[in-house]
Amino acid sequence: TADADSDGIGDNTDTDDDNDGVSDGIDNCPSSSNANQTDSDADGVGDVCDNDDDNDGEADSSDNCPLIANED
Repeated sequence: TADADSDGIGDNTDTDDDNDGVSDGIDNCPSSSNANQTDSDADGVGDVCDNDDDNDGEADSSDNCPLIANED
């Protein structure tokens, strides 16, 4: 059985697969630890898992301002 967070509890029964203290049912990024649940663009996907944190259509890796939506 897979155990993504190596806590000894198989993923099929683990309620916190990334071991960040936030239950998978309400975790906005259940596969990557992000206890603060930051979601800069309020799209329901935590910034840790979101490749466009300001939701302006430009990936953070090439965005000149990744947390503030702009057209540049």
